[in-house]
Amino acid sequence: MQRRTLNPLLLVLLAFGLIFLPTLNEAKASQLKDFRQKLDDLQQQIEQLKIQNEQQNQLRSNGAAALTTNLFNPQIGMVLNGRYVNNSYRGAAPKQISGFELGDEVLNSTNHGLSLDETEISFLANVDNWFRGAADLAIADNDGESELEVEQAYFQTTSLPYGLNLKAGRFMADLGYLNNVHQHHDNFTVRPLPYQVFLNGMYNDDGLQFSWLTPTPFYLEVGSGAFSGNKFPNGGQSVNNGAGSYSAFFRTGGSLGTNGEFIGGISYLRSNIGRLGRNSISQSYDQESSTNLNFSGQNDLYIANLKYSWSPDGNNFSR
Repeated sequence: MQRRTLNPLLLVLLAFGLIFLPTLNEAKASQLKDFRQKLDDLQQQIEQLKIQNEQQNQLRSNGAAALTTNLFNPQIGMVLNGRYVNNSYRGAAPKQISGFELGDEVLNSTNHGLSLDETEISFLANVDNWFRGAADLAIADNDGESELEVEQAYFQTTSLPYGLNLKAGRFMADLGYLNNVHQHHDNFTVRPLPYQVFLNGMYNDDGLQFSWLTPTPFYLEVGSGAFSGNKFPNGGQSVNNGAGSYSAFFRTGGSLGTNGEFIGGISYLRSNIGRLGRNSISQSYDQESSTNLNFSGQNDLYIANLKYSWSPDGNNFSR
């Protein structure tokens, strides 16, 4: 009877399989577990993205609904501007600044003591995603009688590309540093003398203005406007039934270190005064004599302004 012997190499391979096969199975099971964990993580991330997408869609719909609601429910505000005036001028004649022609707003600003200078009612609303509209109505005292004046009424674009902006209607032109700021926001009872003498306190007129906010790392804006010429320093009428005034401005600003910032610019206003001229009264310093003045032609006004603000470590409450 013949005996069969196992091949030694086969015995080695069999022993090797018996030893390492459980280890290989454990490694595959661990890899499968890791794969399932990663799959669960991806599913959770997908669910979170779905939730975020739904929330964003809800916010967009709420924003559109708010915009639609705001069309018929504008923002409304009221400003009561009381003041107390005590100065050395006690004359009964209108206020004068010797050597200069003045507008009606400055001429009539002679009230002393306590007074309700001007009450203003403001309206602001979005028309759509391209335009917004605003109106400011002022209730002013004129010779003891209250009058309602349209100080501003304009529309302005909100979504033009490349930093472009268009404003049209009656509004305060961008001239100098203060002209486009309401006077009740001033920290003083009267405007600086250049604004009183050359702009009748402020220049607001009917027209349109185009501006461009440049894509620079610092603030830089340029613009130009055309106006009817119905307000001082014009004579109260347009030239040839067209634009009587033209404006241009350049503004820039930025930070100076961590404690300072600046804003400055150059502005220009050309007033073409018609043949009827601009009538005014020039009174002497001692109020003893006065001269009737009439000017017609072209009036060019150049303005340069610069403001520097300092605040420790950028603290706006400590300047």
